[in-house]
Amino acid sequence: MRVFLMDMLQQVIDTFKLNVLAVENVPESIRPLINLQEVLPFYRFTDAFNAIGWCKRRGIEEHQAFLQESVAYLNVLFMKEG
Repeated sequence: MRVFLMDMLQQVIDTFKLNVLAVENVPESIRPLINLQEVLPFYRFTDAFNAIGWCKRRGIEEHQAFLQESVAYLNVLFMKEG
């Protein structure tokens, strides 16, 4: 029984050592934050583009304001590009 308990205790100690090593190496494993200034325009474009399809499926007449807002954003985006 004593050998069994010593083995268990050694396993706990080894596991603790591994966990401490993992915590010490965390900064190396964390990815840097993405540059939101570069990524957000793509998401805004995707949202506006998908909103047009959403309005088409659910009724353009009922969702005219949402459709116009999305089309206006795309117009501004593409006028700025060209």
